[in-house]
Amino acid sequence: MISNDCFLDLVDAHLGRNLRESANQSQLRAVMYDEDPILQIVAGPGSGKTSVLVLRALRYVFVQDVLPEHVLITTFTRKAARELRTRWLDWGYQLVTRLGNSHSLDHIDLNRCQIDTLDSTIHDVLTEFRPAGELSPEVADTSASLLILKRQVFQTVYYSNRDVIDSLLSNYTLGRQPPRNQGEALRTTKRLLERLVQDRVDLGQYRQAGPAENMVVEMLLAYRQICVDTNVFDFAMLEEHFQDRLSNGHLNEWTKDLRVLLIDEYQDTNPLQEAIYFSLIGSTELAPTIVGDDDQSMYRFRGGSVELFTDFADRCRQSTGRLTNRVDMVRNFRSHPEIIGFFNDHIATDPEFQPARINPSKPLVTPARSSAGIPVLGMFRPSEAALASDLANFLQRFADRHRIPVGDSGQEIYLSADGALGDAVCFPIRWKRSPMTATKVHHAFDFQEC
Repeated sequence: MISNDCFLDLVDAHLGRNLRESANQSQLRAVMYDEDPILQIVAGPGSGKTSVLVLRALRYVFVQDVLPEHVLITTFTRKAARELRTRWLDWGYQLVTRLGNSHSLDHIDLNRCQIDTLDSTIHDVLTEFRPAGELSPEVADTSASLLILKRQVFQTVYYSNRDVIDSLLSNYTLGRQPPRNQGEALRTTKRLLERLVQDRVDLGQYRQAGPAENMVVEMLLAYRQICVDTNVFDFAMLEEHFQDRLSNGHLNEWTKDLRVLLIDEYQDTNPLQEAIYFSLIGSTELAPTIVGDDDQSMYRFRGGSVELFTDFADRCRQSTGRLTNRVDMVRNFRSHPEIIGFFNDHIATDPEFQPARINPSKPLVTPARSSAGIPVLGMFRPSEAALASDLANFLQRFADRHRIPVGDSGQEIYLSADGALGDAVCFPIRWKRSPMTATKVHHAFDFQEC
């Protein structure tokens, strides 16, 4: 295989990524990190997270001679998985082509690297490594899993105890009102069951909270048994089934060949998924890397818990005995300084947000691009409806007139010659320090000051 210096030369010459530049030092540390403690990369917005993740994986293959089939990369969405796989294959084959004349690379099949969401990976592994005579697990989509729950579990319990169960479900509905109908009650119950599984709640303790909680636990136990008996799972139950197999040693044939684990978007991981990762980390000789950003957690409504990322070092040490080293990537290569300044001010000055941030806190995001003279505009209204109406009117007037005054100063902004209404990009923000709802509008419109 090649040396680290040769790898960096190839990355610079053929992939257009000069990691030795002073602006890329944090990326260089993340890609070249080669110590025993687990690597935690805190990757701010626009800091080149995807590039670093792919380059780190490629370095394992071309420098450390790890076969692609022994590398597992998981991410949160299928779109992100496609992006990772596309870049992995594009950059990987460029390196294969460049090295092909001087190195024997016949043993490297880049297509065999496992790059997917955790759920898709779980399904593939349970299918490939199932016991003899056992069928592959089937994944039920949302509609199908709701129908199974309704017909085989929910109806019997709910109709006999509607008032009692509705009193509990009202804690999880909009407005904290009892469900309006059976359909809403079913969907709310399903979400509650999923959270009990994903959050790894102690069911014995939970059911003691009251009769409604006890009925919910009974529904969960019955639904879980149906999934196992029929081999048809929703994603939460599939993850739980996988964790059971993993903990019981039934997937050792798969885990024994894993050498590298790279986990993307860790800030959106839920406790059950964390348990799966810790089982892998604790039972195998893996080189794990986790990547995430405490300021970009978006999927708490789906069970994601940013605390699993911010407290990763302590939780991992307690669960697996392994230590962690951290690299912060905060240089932004995507946005202009005005946007980054707005982001830093909003993040750093919101006291309610600070407990959810990683400790010790990472440095403020810094811009790599120069200023384009594009202002960040704020619009504040007492309600979302008023904000939506006034913002739409503002954009329409701006597109019609190509110039518009802003605020009370008489200052104007105007639209560049090639700007259009369809180019506008707006970001709604809940402004916590006032009763106002705000939005910011930025540079896809190419605003310029008069």
